[in-house]
Amino acid sequence: MGTGWYAAVAAEVKPGSTVAVVGDGAVGLCGVLAASQLGAERIIAMSRHQPRQQLAREFGATDIVTERGDEGVARIKDITSGIGADSVLECVGTQESMAQAIRSTRPGGSVKASSACTAAPSRFLSPQRSELLTLWRFARIFERLDPRTHSKLGTNSL
Repeated sequence: MGTGWYAAVAAEVKPGSTVAVVGDGAVGLCGVLAASQLGAERIIAMSRHQPRQQLAREFGATDIVTERGDEGVARIKDITSGIGADSVLECVGTQESMAQAIRSTRPGGSVKASSACTAAPSRFLSPQRSELLTLWRFARIFERLDPRTHSKLGTNSL
């Protein structure tokens, strides 16, 4: 439960926002529930499993996307009028799922990988997403820093 909640908070889910959740396991379903509790207006659950789709709907999902890869990204873009989701929770852990999460996010949106995906999916990204990839790599490094270091960032005291 805590992992799905943290993913939603870290992806900056806010009241009125559009959220996509990649993955329909325990963490993904908890991410759907957390997004609903945080006030997201539209929650897109990516699921191919009928029983999990039903749970996602019960937890607050407004849309279900069964497609993956390019088709999944296109479906999310279609649902969001070509913009992409404000926040995307990546709850699977593969390069493909992370690439799908990044490509499903609107410009300036937030992605949170709640999984153990450690390799950056650069071969799946278009040149327009290079800035987001850089931010993703920085976030992965930042997450590994000692918490005492976080407060020193930007103070020239590192």
